[in-house]
Amino acid sequence: MSLSQRAVVNAILYVLVTGCQWHNLPKEYPHPKSVYYHFRKWSQDGTWQRINRAMVYLERRRLERFARPSAGVLDSQSVKTSGSGPERGYDGHKKVQGRKRHVLVDTLGNLLEVVVLAANRSDVTGAKAVLTKLERTLAMRLLHLWADHSYQGKLADWLHEQFHIQLEIVTAQPDQVGFEVQPRRWVVERTFAWLGKFRRL
Repeated sequence: MSLSQRAVVNAILYVLVTGCQWHNLPKEYPHPKSVYYHFRKWSQDGTWQRINRAMVYLERRRLERFARPSAGVLDSQSVKTSGSGPERGYDGHKKVQGRKRHVLVDTLGNLLEVVVLAANRSDVTGAKAVLTKLERTLAMRLLHLWADHSYQGKLADWLHEQFHIQLEIVTAQPDQVGFEVQPRRWVVERTFAWLGKFRRL
């Protein structure tokens, strides 16, 4: 990576972490239009996705795991958005007007795939979009997924037919009172917390 490319990457990371507007980048970074140009180009040509894939691979190898996971966790998160943008709806369950992030993570909480839809789209629809978008070699390696009760129903049959993946629904214990950490699913909640630290999201 050249010095100029490294400067552009540092500027993009600065924007993502701080929530700074592109035109308010500090003077030590390259021109904002140049930084935004590269950000858009790398978003469209899959560069960020390849970087994420490489980081997941390296982290799993560091922890002496297989590079491609055989299990994962599905979940979604509804978030409020402004009035603009095409993908927008009302999530009656969470009482949120906006969009819904559908994510698939490995058992360490590393992001494997994400799809953003209108908040009124069902979790099952989002799960199908995520698995369909997932890189084929990753999808073929997956054998088991954990999810909450909102994924109950025909999704299990669809996953088995399309990918030979077993879906396990994790629900709260009948006698549970108040909040309690649920097995396996806590890693995806931590991933949402990580994403929440990046204000531009």
